[in-house]
Amino acid sequence: MGYSHKHRLDCLAAAHRYMRHSCGAIKVKKKLTKTEAVSKRVRNARGRGYAGEVRLAKLVGGKRTGLSKIVKLDSGEFVELGKARPDVLHEIFCFENKNTRSTPAWFSDLMLQTNKNNLPGKIPCAHIRDHRTGEYYFILREVDFCGLFIGEKHGENR
Repeated sequence: MGYSHKHRLDCLAAAHRYMRHSCGAIKVKKKLTKTEAVSKRVRNARGRGYAGEVRLAKLVGGKRTGLSKIVKLDSGEFVELGKARPDVLHEIFCFENKNTRSTPAWFSDLMLQTNKNNLPGKIPCAHIRDHRTGEYYFILREVDFCGLFIGEKHGENR
């Protein structure tokens, strides 16, 4: 007596829900519900955001603000944070940190062209305009920014 194709698939799917340990014990794998999967993704995103803020604060010699209401800078100055909450606060700069999996293609092309057309001994810098807001922006690489504004010692600790 043969089993139907559907029955074999059901048995195969059931077998994948179990995991055999090296000691021979069998453990049932828990399937994540949709809300649990989203929750795990959010936790991972928060962890990446936190790690990026800590890295940036260490790199530029600033302080990560987190949920603090008052931050003490290295100069001894206390800064009260109201509704404005930068991710990292520096003596001169307020940083907002964003970690993306990939940048838009036009941005990568812009930076490649900027580096390609750069002269020896000069710092490559891109200048763009946002037509929606009318604002202009300068874009520097991290190592160039640290060399200019933060100091060589922080730029080398990459």
